[in-house]
Amino acid sequence: MRTLLLLAPLALAACASSRDVDPSPTVDLTMPGTILNYEVSAGPEIYPFSVAVVQNDDQATIFDFDLDLGNATGRVTMSPTARETAGRGMMNTFRTQDYDLDDRTSVWMSRSDVRRLQAGETVAINVDGESETDFAMVGCMAMPVTVHGAEVSVDVCRYEGAGGRHIVALDDDADPLILDMDAGPFSVALKNATR
Repeated sequence: MRTLLLLAPLALAACASSRDVDPSPTVDLTMPGTILNYEVSAGPEIYPFSVAVVQNDDQATIFDFDLDLGNATGRVTMSPTARETAGRGMMNTFRTQDYDLDDRTSVWMSRSDVRRLQAGETVAINVDGESETDFAMVGCMAMPVTVHGAEVSVDVCRYEGAGGRHIVALDDDADPLILDMDAGPFSVALKNATR
């Protein structure tokens, strides 16, 4: 326990210093045209989840999705309000349809949640569609990601909640794309990205 408490300030200091370095422009995982290939685990089942970024700007964040090789497909459009505050948490259940989100995010964390977490607050986030979990920031670090078949490093922050739940998202409070998450009933992890 003592070791963990001693390492926590170092991890937080690393997070703060990571914001002083400009991220590599060649590793923009949120740029339109990027295809993010995730793996979803739900109990004994494992299946692919593909996200194709269509638009990501001040007007909206839009992505097309394909869950389980065509089992569920559609488009998610998140308004600026959803990306900023996401009052109802995250939408993580997909059917074949399009979704217009004004009060929830999907695949991205809300900007206000990230800012509050990085300021040291505990934040209640609904990640499973059923109930809120209190999350706190653990720290930030570099994470390897495969882009176009090559391993690159991106800066991420890890947030943890009760019951082993966690979220790992880009260390970017304007564009906190989720790369790894355990929501309890399911988990999702980015496997690679292409353009």
